[in-house]
Amino acid sequence: MTTLISASDVQQAIRIGLPSTEDEGLEVLEVADDRASVRIPYHPRQLRPGDSVSGPVLMAAADAAMYAVLLAGGVDQNEMALTSQFNCNFLTRALPGDVIAEARVLRRGRRMAVLQVEVRTTGREDVAALVTATYVLP
Repeated sequence: MTTLISASDVQQAIRIGLPSTEDEGLEVLEVADDRASVRIPYHPRQLRPGDSVSGPVLMAAADAAMYAVLLAGGVDQNEMALTSQFNCNFLTRALPGDVIAEARVLRRGRRMAVLQVEVRTTGREDVAALVTATYVLP
C-alpha cells in the first residue's frame, strides 16, 4: 500500500472527526506504508496514583495510531472505520512522559483490518502496553 496523504493531513482529519484530540495535543508523527506513530504530550493530569501514566491515556494513543494508519490510506475510504475488537496488555509501568504509540497493520482485507500497537512513554524505553485490535472497514 502506498500512503496517499501526509501525517499533517491525517492529524487534521482526526481532529475534525474527534475534536477532543486537539485538547489532548495529539500529534501524528509519521505515516508510512501500513505504519503510523502518534504522540500525546505529557501532562500531570494523565497520572494515576503511583505516578504512572493511566491506562486510558495509553489506550487512547494506541487507538489514535491505528486510526491514523487507516486514514493514511485515504480519508474518504477509511474515515468511517470502526474499532470492533481491542485487546490491551499492560507490560510495565508507564513512567511520566510523552506517550508514543507506533501502529502497524498486520492484515488488511476488504472489510477488516488487524493491527498491532506498541505504546511507550518518553520516561522509559520499554513497551508499556501492547495492543492488538480489529477495525471494520466501510
